[in-house]
Amino acid sequence: MRFKMTDAFTQQVRTIAVIVIALSWGCVSSRDAEFMRDMTSIASAGGLKDGGVPDPPVSAATDGGVVSHKYHIAGYSIAPPEGADWSVATNAADETIVFERKQTQGRPHGVVRVTRINIGTNWTSGKNDKLTEEEVANDYRAGEELNMRNSGARQYSLSDVKKGVTVLGDKKLYFMSYVTTPRSGPGQSSILYLWFPEDFMRKRKFFVINLDDICSTDEAEQCPDVKALTSVVQSLGTS
Repeated sequence: MRFKMTDAFTQQVRTIAVIVIALSWGCVSSRDAEFMRDMTSIASAGGLKDGGVPDPPVSAATDGGVVSHKYHIAGYSIAPPEGADWSVATNAADETIVFERKQTQGRPHGVVRVTRINIGTNWTSGKNDKLTEEEVANDYRAGEELNMRNSGARQYSLSDVKKGVTVLGDKKLYFMSYVTTPRSGPGQSSILYLWFPEDFMRKRKFFVINLDDICSTDEAEQCPDVKALTSVVQSLGTS
């Protein structure tokens, strides 16, 4: 395997989010509810720390009276999307930051939308240090797609897979967008970005940014939240 693969944990979190929303809408079986509890225990053991107070240092800057915060971890900095309703989870050991927003919109006992943006690092090693960024991006995306089709086959169906290259500000991004639909409950729209900093050929480290957006039927036209993802990506910087 060429890269550090993070998909196993991502799949667990993705499945939990899908089932949690399905539970809130009353459209999930008792068997799936039991599976959700098992998956929650597994994910909790992974150690993502939540609660709004991040482990990494936080800096603040004021622009026109608006205070913006940046989180600093493992040699990079990043800002959350706009709005006060984003929670933050960090894992310094895995060099990961997750921004998440849950929306109820008049349903105090039921979530109608969950948006999660996961930012982390990855790298190549050994004989694969000769690979170009395009080769790494193609191999990584192919591996993610294969893993989802194989590992997720009994949990959800994968559709609308698109791959390509885009540019946001000064960043060239290799992307893969797709939709996962569980056996019951709402579907999830996702975008994967891979960003290779200028020092990639020397350090062999690159960034993996995932947007997962689960929406009710009423919110489907607004999924995925590309604006929030764009804001986070453009704020990403290295030091």
